[in-house]
Amino acid sequence: MPQTSVTILRGADTIGGSCVKIIHGEDSIVLDYGAPLMDSTGASIDADLASSPSMENGILLDIQQQDTRPPLAYLLSHAHPDHYGLLRSLPKSSNIYLSDSSYSMMTIGNLFYPEALRFSSLEQCRQFSPGKPFQVGPFTVTAFLMDHSAFGACSLLIEVDGKQVYYTGDFRGHGRKSQVSDYIYENVKQPDLMLLEGTTLDGGHSQQFPTEVSVEEAMVSALDEGDGPAFVSASGSNIDRIVSLYNATKRTGKKLVIDLYQLYLLEALKKYSPSLPPHKNDHLKVIFPQSQLAIIKSEFGDDFLRYSNRHVNLSKLKGTNYVFRLSPYAMTPTLTHLKKKGQNLNLSTLCG
Repeated sequence: MPQTSVTILRGADTIGGSCVKIIHGEDSIVLDYGAPLMDSTGASIDADLASSPSMENGILLDIQQQDTRPPLAYLLSHAHPDHYGLLRSLPKSSNIYLSDSSYSMMTIGNLFYPEALRFSSLEQCRQFSPGKPFQVGPFTVTAFLMDHSAFGACSLLIEVDGKQVYYTGDFRGHGRKSQVSDYIYENVKQPDLMLLEGTTLDGGHSQQFPTEVSVEEAMVSALDEGDGPAFVSASGSNIDRIVSLYNATKRTGKKLVIDLYQLYLLEALKKYSPSLPPHKNDHLKVIFPQSQLAIIKSEFGDDFLRYSNRHVNLSKLKGTNYVFRLSPYAMTPTLTHLKKKGQNLNLSTLCG
């Protein structure tokens, strides 16, 4: 009778760098293979080590662990580097599975992200749909959507030889998909082993905004109070936060300005969540950064022209009824540009 074992290769005592191996007889699968954020003492990983991962410097893991053959597959829970960052180090023959919506998000991200954040192994990936079981050797895998800041994040139920292992991946209960917990309770009853993400179990994190809805309400209050344009620093891949911003600007009569990366990402994800912006004749406007425009022209030709009715030219911008969603690296250049053009900026700044 083949034996089954589960080994947490990394992530039991650190945040990030998650990696779990499940072995059944001579077959194995790996859940996540992320870039670590800290070492076992809690100290931050040196940037030079992180950029040159190896077994010798402790960044790469001994995935095979003297097994007679390599893992059948690597299953990715969600598209955050601390869960997928080391997958690029795998041989090209490796099988990588991820959710269809994570695949779409990473495909767009690969066009616009800096090289260090790109997922260079997409051509090796196979997509799965949450809720639909699939087979990997003797393992039956079922993914369940989770409430997390990464769109398409999933937990993974692994069944083998009558046993169940449930891996939650990263999750929360205060976002816009908190109701998925009820679905999981109905479909994952009593697993033999549950591996639970627990970053905030110690209660040491601030709860100034207990839910994503409270974040939206705070945005409404801040936008109502300010007379000038507002600038919001938020990750473009945090779709829940973008929805909060979209709703808040609509409620306060503001125009929301995003860039081409954000627009193309939202468009790509609408097939999974049709309620996502943009919507016809809404308050969403778009800036066309030259670097992003060059990428779009290279990949899609003149496709961007269909958004010309949404285009906002920063050099000709008038009025103060605008809210800009900017990445942190774009914040200073944008403000500097507007000041040089003579914009009178009575600024409100929100951080997401």
